[in-house]
Amino acid sequence: KKGWEHTVIELLLKKSGIKCRPIRKYTLDETFFDKIDTENKAYILGFWYADGNVTKDKKIFRMGLQEEDVGILEKIKKVLNYSGPLGYRIRKKPRKNMYSLNIFSPHCCESLIKCGCMPTKSLIIEFPSLDVIPQSLMRDFVRGYFDGDGSIGQRESKSKIGYVSITSNDKFLSGLNIFVKGELNIEGNFYYRYKKDKDRVCGSLMYTKKNDCKIFLDWLYQGMSSDSL
Repeated sequence: KKGWEHTVIELLLKKSGIKCRPIRKYTLDETFFDKIDTENKAYILGFWYADGNVTKDKKIFRMGLQEEDVGILEKIKKVLNYSGPLGYRIRKKPRKNMYSLNIFSPHCCESLIKCGCMPTKSLIIEFPSLDVIPQSLMRDFVRGYFDGDGSIGQRESKSKIGYVSITSNDKFLSGLNIFVKGELNIEGNFYYRYKKDKDRVCGSLMYTKKNDCKIFLDWLYQGMSSDSL
């Protein structure tokens, strides 16, 4: 709790021209994204690439998920050592209600931006380099991104061919395809949506061969440590 002593000290420092960092209301590991050096850091960064964002003023980083996925937010919140509450939003049907994780931290926002997760990122993010995420942790990053913006489905056809799909923009998907091809020797197909002027907006990288789907999913989810999200 902030008492009068803190107020006096802040006023004296302000008069001396010394900037003070605001006292946090809730706990948070503000160094979490400074260096991506664990499986969970890589996974959460991947999830943030897919479903999170940084506000334009670079002060708040947040993520909203449908009500049934609240457990994911609770796990991320725990790993971040964040003690604040989740937000809850009731939406008109058929849209589903949502939980959100909203965290004030200019430092974490700057770290996320350095990792490639910038404000209004959807059409401009690129697949991260090995300078951001070591090769040994890139699988965890991809797993986090896939859990956020990936899907497994079946085509509407007599053969009922299964597929694995990842959604993003052109640059991200191209980088992902190159990385996966180097790791697993499989290559996906690209399907894009276009603007009226024929520019690519976003699309999907899809694996449609049964064996390729198995190789990709086994790579993502087998051999995970007991501490992995």
